[in-house]
Amino acid sequence: MKYSDAQLRSKVIAHLKAANYDALSLKVIRQALEKELGNDLSEKRDLIKQCVNKFSDEDVRQITNKN
Repeated sequence: MKYSDAQLRSKVIAHLKAANYDALSLKVIRQALEKELGNDLSEKRDLIKQCVNKFSDEDVRQITNKN
């Protein structure tokens, strides 16, 4: 089954919210999503990276705005 980019973004964000950041990498996220979705996501590496970077940027902004 193919997933849209929007669906994949949603899955990436869900994994990031539940993640142990000490053991997190793009490869770990991609492999977890591949297992969950039953699809090879190698061609979606750039999309996953963009989602992680956007999530990280938003996380940093939230922390700095609270201080």
